Amino acid sequence: MGGIGESGPRTGGTGFNPQEILQKMRKDYWEGLARPPSEAHGATFLALTFEVEGQVYAVRVDSVREVIKVPPWISKVPRSPKHLLGIMNLRGQIIPVLDIRESARSRVGEKGRIVVFRGEGQDIGLYADRVVGLPEITVSEVQKPRGLAGPLPAEVIEGQVEVLDEESGRKRIANLVGAAAMIRSPAFEFREA
Repeated sequence: MGGIGESGPRTGGTGFNPQEILQKMRKDYWEGLARPPSEAHGATFLALTFEVEGQVYAVRVDSVREVIKVPPWISKVPRSPKHLLGIMNLRGQIIPVLDIRESARSRVGEKGRIVVFRGEGQDIGLYADRVVGLPEITVSEVQKPRGLAGPLPAEVIEGQVEVLDEESGRKRIANLVGAAAMIRSPAFEFREA
């Protein structure tokens, strides 16, 4: 009389064989590790690309709050670090604005923009000479960083990717910036100089 729980050895009275389930789970796990995940390989993200002193940077759009023209109301902070352009009031929130140019505090260009990054508790602005584009980047196109990352510390660079400069029509290499890493970077602490 084949009742429930009598389908094979060690079913525990439930009709399921735990050993077979575990074997299948192990097999699926190891097969999954052996092949590259097809979804991640073809996954894409939208990036904002911008230029600072001739170097192109890219940042994931979901970490950008907004991009604004350089406002006239950026307040200089006395005895501030070289990399702090100043602070600005953006709709009631005080935002520190970084300037990573080697010739920091130099003239702000006509095409200059402030890229405002979302931070945990504190948003932060970064001066850019100009916005380059808004490309869709495939994850598999991102390469390990090679060469210098410009004035940004290496720990904030996630990789490099080739992007189209919409103004010139040429392909350029962009450093992919981790916005959260940049906000937390000790290189950009706001101490007195």
